[in-house]
Amino acid sequence: MGLSPAEVTDNSSAILDWLKNRGASKVVVHFDLDVLDPAEIIAGIGVESDGM
Repeated sequence: MGLSPAEVTDNSSAILDWLKNRGASKVVVHFDLDVLDPAEIIAGIGVESDGM
């Protein structure tokens, strides 16, 4: 696709146009939570020292 985060920060229309042009009917979004610092996030199960 070749879009930088800076290009879509304020306006996601380029991503939406790309999906539309390819005939996508569904999109899957995957978040890799293991790359986040546990001290900076609160998971749905609450806060646990040294882990989620």
